[in-house]
Amino acid sequence: MSDVPPLAFFGEYASTYEGIERLNHFWFFQMAMADEVLAANDMAWVRQVMQDKWTADDYDATEDFEAVRKALGEPARLRAAIDLYRMNFAPQEMGTPEWAARHAELWGEVPAQPTLYLHGTEDKSVVLDAEGLAAIGASLSAGSEVAFIEGAGHLVPAEKPVEYNERVLRFLGKEH
Repeated sequence: MSDVPPLAFFGEYASTYEGIERLNHFWFFQMAMADEVLAANDMAWVRQVMQDKWTADDYDATEDFEAVRKALGEPARLRAAIDLYRMNFAPQEMGTPEWAARHAELWGEVPAQPTLYLHGTEDKSVVLDAEGLAAIGASLSAGSEVAFIEGAGHLVPAEKPVEYNERVLRFLGKEH
């Protein structure tokens, strides 16, 4: 798992000033002009967001951006990526009880199997404190684990690959 908390926590976060400010790309992607802005200047907006918002200050996201640029470089692929937000985060209902109910039906319950949730301490999109991390852990099934990855932003596997892989392999090697 990466820095996307279970729906119950995500919806609550998205209704705060800080959450709205940090997740403003959800609303921006609803606009028709988003397709053009994201593609403009060799995807400069995406490059800036990856470097300034989604990664730790000392992480160079250039290589990761190049992979994203190649993956989303064709208009149809870029549109498909944006449509994920357009279909799942309708601005008129995001954060409302109706939105939460609809997404609970679509996404289902919290998985019954043990889950590993890792969250970067430098994530600037979903800011989480120790209390929030503990609450997420308490909401997951028995045998689940939650942990902060020190110095990582939102792209934990890319920013801290050795620690991420060690934690995932250790978790998968446990009997649950």
